[in-house]
Amino acid sequence: MTLSPVMDHQGQSEEQTPSPPVRSAMALYYFDFDDNGTIFPDDEGTECQDLAAVKYEAIKALAEMTKDALPDGDHHKLAIVVRDEGGDLAFRASIVFNVEEERDSSSSRSSPDSHA
Repeated sequence: MTLSPVMDHQGQSEEQTPSPPVRSAMALYYFDFDDNGTIFPDDEGTECQDLAAVKYEAIKALAEMTKDALPDGDHHKLAIVVRDEGGDLAFRASIVFNVEEERDSSSSRSSPDSHA
């Protein structure tokens, strides 16, 4: 690595010292899972670069949970609550399954032949 000289405030040349590579600080986030009200807390955490990365990880995990979960009844809610290192809420994502049955309305309809 070659360094070009830098002029000091008096016009004298001095060698520039290399600065360490700049790295963004990774923050630790906890992804707690909520499966129909049953909470599964994350005790380990995941390091993420920024809030965009947190959202990506939460949505990806929620999609995986959705594939693995089978609705148990007519209503099922899956959620991920993301906490930062201080325990504050950073992000929440959820998905809800609702099963709605169609009524058999054929018995309440009158047929064209019933008006005789």
